[in-house]
This record gives sequence, C-alpha cells and structure tokens, in this order.
Amino acid sequence: MSYDLQYIDRLRARLLGNGSDPACLPGANDGETETVFFILDMSGSMSYPDYPPSRYLAGVDSVSEFLRCRIETGANDIIGSVVFDTSARIISKGIPISKAMDDVIRPLEQNEIGGGTDICAGLTTTNKCLSE
Repeated sequence: MSYDLQYIDRLRARLLGNGSDPACLPGANDGETETVFFILDMSGSMSYPDYPPSRYLAGVDSVSEFLRCRIETGANDIIGSVVFDTSARIISKGIPISKAMDDVIRPLEQNEIGGGTDICAGLTTTNKCLSE
C-alpha cells in the first residue's frame, strides 16, 4: 500500500509543481457556472486508516478543500454529491457553492461507512441528477 501512496504523492507533485491547487489557479474561474458532482465511496473498505482518520473522511476533506479553493476564486459553481456502498444515495443536488460547506460537507461527514461497493449505483444516480 505504501507504494500506491508514494505514487500518488509523486503524481500530485508533478501535476502541482509549484504547490498550487488547480482549482485556485488564476483563470480557473472563467466566469462560467460549472456543475460539479462528487461521488464518494462509503463502502466498508473506506474505513481503512491509511489516510487518517479514514479513506472516506480523507475524501470528504478533499471535497472540502476543492470547494474552499473554488469559493476563493469567486466561482459560481453548482454542487451536488452522491454516496454509494451497496446502493447510492443523493446527499445534495443543485446547491449553490456558497451553501455547499453546510449543505454538502456536513451531511457527508455524518455518513456511516459500511456495506459493499456498487460504483455503478453511484454513477447511475449521479447521471440521473445531471440529466434533470
């Protein structure tokens, strides 16, 4: 597992050479409203502590950081989120980014990790949300 983490760290360093987050780079917000959906796996394996405190909460932290950066750029994005294990559940859809920290992050932090991994359910549910 440490090989995978080292690979991810090297890839991140290569992509973000100067340490900047792509969401925060100048020009990342071109004034267009983007629709962004986050699909998070909350199956049993996401409780592993290799990204403390767990893989799932590390994913939630990543979503939070992305949102923070987009808000800092003045983005007008529309945010949605779906979680999945053996089935999928919509956490939010069509939320203005200005409300995302309360309406997306807090509910994501309260999910219980467990169950199987049906990524197809997460993708199908997200696709339906985007089609509406």
